Amino acid sequence: MWLVRWLLVVPLALGSVYSAVLLGLLLLRMSDALCHALGLSESLCMVTWYPVAETIVASVCGAFALLFATILPALVAPSNKRAVAIGGALVSLPIVILILVVLAFPLFFPVLCSALAALLAVRWVSQRLAGAT
Repeated sequence: MWLVRWLLVVPLALGSVYSAVLLGLLLLRMSDALCHALGLSESLCMVTWYPVAETIVASVCGAFALLFATILPALVAPSNKRAVAIGGALVSLPIVILILVVLAFPLFFPVLCSALAALLAVRWVSQRLAGAT
């Protein structure tokens, strides 16, 4: 069981990042469909809410990628949870920075704050678990 838990750490980190990216693409596809359902344009959405929705989707999915890539592997790892959490954050950081720079640069700071919150949550949980044993 110990080996299986260690083998699940890396796929969980990468899988959480890619699932957050796929969720973002799905949400953007849904907003595109809503825009085209209104019949305003055939190729380009020119509704006033679309750029705001695009920015919100990018920032929320970037925050989820950082949060889940930090917390999930740390919960699965049998030991060294803090190091695994930092590694998960480092795995997800390049793709999150790419998402935010391309789509949502104004919301870069809140997403990095969510990454810090995830690392603090892992620290708090690991301290609680260490105190319980």
